Amino acid sequence: MSQRINVCRLQEGLRTKRLGRNILFSKEASSTNKWAKELAELGAPEGTVAVAETQTAGRGRFGREWFSPKGGLWFSVVLRPRLKASEAVGLVSVVCEAVVEVLQELYGLKAEIKHPNDVLVNGRKICGILSKMRTTGESIEFVVVGVGVNANFKVKKVLPEELRKTATSIEDELDRKVRVAELFRALLEKIEKLYDLYVTERCASSSS
Repeated sequence: MSQRINVCRLQEGLRTKRLGRNILFSKEASSTNKWAKELAELGAPEGTVAVAETQTAGRGRFGREWFSPKGGLWFSVVLRPRLKASEAVGLVSVVCEAVVEVLQELYGLKAEIKHPNDVLVNGRKICGILSKMRTTGESIEFVVVGVGVNANFKVKKVLPEELRKTATSIEDELDRKVRVAELFRALLEKIEKLYDLYVTERCASSSS
């Protein structure tokens, strides 16, 4: 199974209202979060997604380097929630939960959240999530949420030695490659569902 991302298939059968309706793809990006942030600043609508086959300068929390080889799924989503800035912190947990549910539903993997922004399988990191936000006072202009999933590669073959004991991939867990487009669509659909629920609940509690 090819490691290359087929852009045409990313939207094929996608069942979302907003997320992924506008997708930008690059074989190589320094960081999809940086790219999506630039798009948001230029007025990109909510749901715009930046996807890269590889990242050359991906970052995790505290600026730690995030290795993003071919075969992984690296993307960032532009969100424009009608929330207070203080409420946006919970969006990372929302996306983490979406990843956990998709890994369980698609592949039967028993994933769990390691707060604040990692997803583990069998105690090893399989996904990291990072958000960036721009606000004006308590009003949110946009939030960019980046998702990095170790998908179709063997950790021992491609990641630095210091990460091999703490990381895993879908391929390592299943001993086979998966369809990245299918994973991408499932994640966007789940993220939109949980995101909309989160925003609705916060709006309801604010008005009550």
